Amino acid sequence: MRLSGSGSIDTTAAIVIDAGGTFEIGGSNSPTLYAPINDGASGGGILLQHSTGTTTVAGAGGTLSGTIDVDRGTLALGVDNPVSSTVDLDIDSGATFDLNGFAQTVGDLAGDGTIDFEDASATGGALTVNTGTFSGALVGGGSLIKEGTGSLTLDGASGSTSFTGDVIIREGTLIADNNGGHLGSGEVDVSIDTGATVSYTHL
Repeated sequence: MRLSGSGSIDTTAAIVIDAGGTFEIGGSNSPTLYAPINDGASGGGILLQHSTGTTTVAGAGGTLSGTIDVDRGTLALGVDNPVSSTVDLDIDSGATFDLNGFAQTVGDLAGDGTIDFEDASATGGALTVNTGTFSGALVGGGSLIKEGTGSLTLDGASGSTSFTGDVIIREGTLIADNNGGHLGSGEVDVSIDTGATVSYTHL
């Protein structure tokens, strides 16, 4: 299914994406999705942001556990945790995932696009990640939280990032490569819980 246009989906009925299916937001406008986004009976499919504008996901309590693929433009949050905490997040080069001051937990993080943590008033959001390799930029203040026993690798190009928030490693391993450019050149607070590890060239 493909949605284009600048309006909104504000029904209380859910957007349901089955395993193997794709709900694509296309065109050049900036719609808002107020409906919850849920798995189908066979599991979760793909929410594809392909619009060159900004799509805001504002439906609370969604169960989508497949993949959010930000291919173009910006996908922004309008509420905390609009989809399942096990959803995978893939952000392509030139595209942005905007936390917009809200929070989301994801299973796997991939891509080489941009994660923007702040809203217009500089309120920082929180992204919690289990595993993955992310080669893109982190922008603004907020919290990047590593949970789960797997590894998260950040290897964005040096100088590509202006992150000024907190990095919290609760479980597993955070691997920071490529001269630390993925975390910016300013001060970044890093906290490491007992049993968690960090491997880095420079923070």
